[in-house]
Amino acid sequence: MSEQLGRVGPPTVVWLNETQRNFEYLSEQGRGLLAEAMHALLVDTHREPILILGSLWHQHYDTLCADPGSATRKLFGPATIEVPPSFTGTDLAAMRTTAAEDQRLKLAVDRADDGQITQYLAGGPELIDFYEGRASRFGNR
Repeated sequence: MSEQLGRVGPPTVVWLNETQRNFEYLSEQGRGLLAEAMHALLVDTHREPILILGSLWHQHYDTLCADPGSATRKLFGPATIEVPPSFTGTDLAAMRTTAAEDQRLKLAVDRADDGQITQYLAGGPELIDFYEGRASRFGNR
């Protein structure tokens, strides 16, 4: 992946869905080199604007960033935005207010279980349906 980052030019969004998949099979040195390549891309004024955006579950963050001096921790740490498992209280009220202006968000607010709006927007209910129902039918061919 480091080689591919060298070809990125402005304006670009690099989306790393399940970010750990890009790091978990690398050695510690390999992880460091990849994190350094991403950092170099982000600070290169000749290639801006560049956005690297990824999703990472807490347990994967904890594993990849266990060493406070690691390059992955230096890359992820300052830019991490924690998303709560569910919206409650004033956050849920603000979400409902915002949802009045966005039909997709309104649908998620209305249908999400226990304020799990993020999971609903990420397709959680559809994925569960697929893996529990339809996916098993595909395996029986």
